Amino acid sequence: MLYFDSYPTMTPSGKPMTLPTRPITYGVKSNTISFTSDSGHEQRRVRGQAKMTFDLNYPILSLEEYKVLRDFYLKMLNVTAFYWTDPIEKIKYLVRFDMDTFSGQQKYHGPAGPHYELQVKLIQTWN
Repeated sequence: MLYFDSYPTMTPSGKPMTLPTRPITYGVKSNTISFTSDSGHEQRRVRGQAKMTFDLNYPILSLEEYKVLRDFYLKMLNVTAFYWTDPIEKIKYLVRFDMDTFSGQQKYHGPAGPHYELQVKLIQTWN
């Protein structure tokens, strides 16, 4: 697995990227497998550590910002882990994109150009 430095923070034109809006939805993805035996007893096995999940929402992105995040998503989707710093807690996590969670749409076209809304989900990964 390759590691890239970090989630995009600047646009190609040198402007800081818009941060996701609050609330960021935090979750936990368990790596526990459970099954019921023939006798009817449930058995559980842990396969590694539980992982944090982060649902990010960007309600207003410029076309340039949208393209930066879309291109980064396509480049990294389920292939590569990267570093993402939580803008609220200021903690750096090694994460990957959750499959099929990139959801973007053009919201409106104002005087400054089109604006987009975007939702993505990140999953913590381990070395």
